[in-house]
Amino acid sequence: MPTSFPPIKSSHRRVVEAALDSLAGPFRKSAISQVLYPLTVPRSHEVAGHLAAKLLRELAGAGRVQRHGHQHWIKVISERALRSGRQVPELPSVVDLTLTTRCPTKWLSIDLETGDLWAGKPSGWKRATEQERAEALALLAK
Repeated sequence: MPTSFPPIKSSHRRVVEAALDSLAGPFRKSAISQVLYPLTVPRSHEVAGHLAAKLLRELAGAGRVQRHGHQHWIKVISERALRSGRQVPELPSVVDLTLTTRCPTKWLSIDLETGDLWAGKPSGWKRATEQERAEALALLAK
C-alpha cells in the first residue's frame, strides 16, 4: 500500500479530459479512476483512485465539474458567446446537423460564434468564397 502518491502528470490530465468529453450525465469518481488505472506504474487501483479524487477536486475548483448528490459528479454546462453578445448553452455531446439536398451549392451556413461562412459543395461544407460571401450579404441586406 503506497504511503505517498505520485504527482499528477500531463498524461493523466489528457485521459481525464477525454473521459469527460465522452461522458454524458452524472458520473462517479470510479469512472475517472478506471481511465487513470492503466497509467499507474505499477498498476494500482488505490493510486488511480487518489489521482481521480485529486483531479476532480482540481476540476471542481476550476468550475468544470460539480457534485451531484453523494457519489456522483456532473460536468458544468458551459455557455458560448455569439458575435451578437447573446449567450447560448454548449451541449454535453456533439450533435450532427445534416442537410439532404440535390443542389448543395445553393446552401450557406453562418457560424454565429466566429462569423465564419460555410458553403455547401458536393464534397461537403467548405469555407465560402468572396463571391458567395457577397451573395449572402446582399441577400441579408434586403
